[in-house]
Amino acid sequence: MVMHEQAVAMRKEGLLENKEIRAEIHARRCHDIMQVQGEELEKRYRCKPLTTAFIPIVAQAPLFIAMTMVFARLAADPTSPFDSESFLTLSTLNHPDPTFTLPVMVGLLTMANVESSHWVLNSAEREMVKENEKKMKEAVEKSGDSWSMVKLKLKSNMKDSMRVLSIFRIGLAAIAPGAVTLYWVTSAAYGLFQTWLVNWLAVKKRRELLATPTQTADVMVQKQILGPTPSAHIQRVVPESGSGSALANLKFNTPSLSPSDQKLPKRLLKSRRAGKK
Repeated sequence: MVMHEQAVAMRKEGLLENKEIRAEIHARRCHDIMQVQGEELEKRYRCKPLTTAFIPIVAQAPLFIAMTMVFARLAADPTSPFDSESFLTLSTLNHPDPTFTLPVMVGLLTMANVESSHWVLNSAEREMVKENEKKMKEAVEKSGDSWSMVKLKLKSNMKDSMRVLSIFRIGLAAIAPGAVTLYWVTSAAYGLFQTWLVNWLAVKKRRELLATPTQTADVMVQKQILGPTPSAHIQRVVPESGSGSALANLKFNTPSLSPSDQKLPKRLLKSRRAGKK
């Protein structure tokens, strides 16, 4: 109700007639709601974004380094059977690939792992993702939230670091034994398939949810951002005699919510009420 009254006041002042101002208000409110919901989910499931971002790297790095050292030592052993084994462009697994085919494959597969998040999306979904990322960046910059800016920069820096690593791995694979290069190729190929499968399942589930009959996006945005519509707080009273103006026959009902609760989405209201009980 409070946010709706603010919207009505801004509409009277003519602020909502300006598309740029309206878009800025919409982006700021969306950012505030998403931030509240994100913090609530992080507390509920005890999730820390930074820890979640670095756990996969910390968990996989020791195994990857250990396997690389094992294959490198086996290739350096003169009694190893790798000297008599060949595969594709490798005449022996003890020496680097003379054609640079596998090193280039390592770099391409590593780069594909970074860019594969948009492969399962269609053109409309890609444009929507770009637009949402742009709006999110603008909202974070305008809000001045330092923690949100750090998370946004961290996500961008991690992608850039992986792109640089893709090029750097080509040089390493060019001088590494064939057994090590072959291990890197198979590891990167499996990682690419795993990433594609996880993204495909997530997109498939999201499309199924969007395809189910539910409230339209405009109604959901209106309920979550602008608050209840005026019709939700107005009850028409039919006069007995049929006289009187239409405005006189309107009865306003104020919802029994605190001002702080009225700013929260419905999901958070339900969880708060359940906690009070």
